[in-house]
Amino acid sequence: MKLRCGAIDTKMFPLAIALVIMLGGCLASTYTPTRFYTLNPNPDPPKHERSRLSLGVYKLGYARMYKQPMVYTEPDRALGFDAFNEWAEMPRDTVTRAVVSAVVLGGGFADAGYAYELSRPDLVLTGEIRKFDQARGGAEWLAVCEVHFELRERFGEGVLWVETLTAESVLPSKDPSGFAAAMSLAVAEVAEQAAERIATRGRLAGG
Repeated sequence: MKLRCGAIDTKMFPLAIALVIMLGGCLASTYTPTRFYTLNPNPDPPKHERSRLSLGVYKLGYARMYKQPMVYTEPDRALGFDAFNEWAEMPRDTVTRAVVSAVVLGGGFADAGYAYELSRPDLVLTGEIRKFDQARGGAEWLAVCEVHFELRERFGEGVLWVETLTAESVLPSKDPSGFAAAMSLAVAEVAEQAAERIATRGRLAGG
């Protein structure tokens, strides 16, 4: 018995090719690449007399929503994520670096830096980012940075300072670039506040 193979209708080729091109165009038109934005906080804290103590700063923790995607909040407290705009690095890294820079610039310690860089620092600083939002609503949108800090003696049980610091900065434009510019200022302000308080408590602890 002979098997007959079905003939291929070549008249359908142009239609198939046109369909593939059309679908490819639709898929390409819906693709939006993610854009990444840098933060450039430049803290300028008050200068302090150098103490005999050293300070080690641990990398900050963070509430689980504050990773790289930009976060915004609405007036009704609803929280959302920007699908196509992210920070170039984790906010915890940016804020920790700003705090370390502010403490070093303030000059209140014999040595200060990341805890892993120092050998047995006298004091240690830990903390957590609790807000890193674009607050929408009203005529002005705000960049809000809120960080909880705890300063402790490394070799004792003393807690020298516990406080939650918050800074807000108005967005110069209601877009991701404006958010990055405003958040840079807010992060710098929090770092300056922290450095001032840390130096004061450290001076008291040093006697």
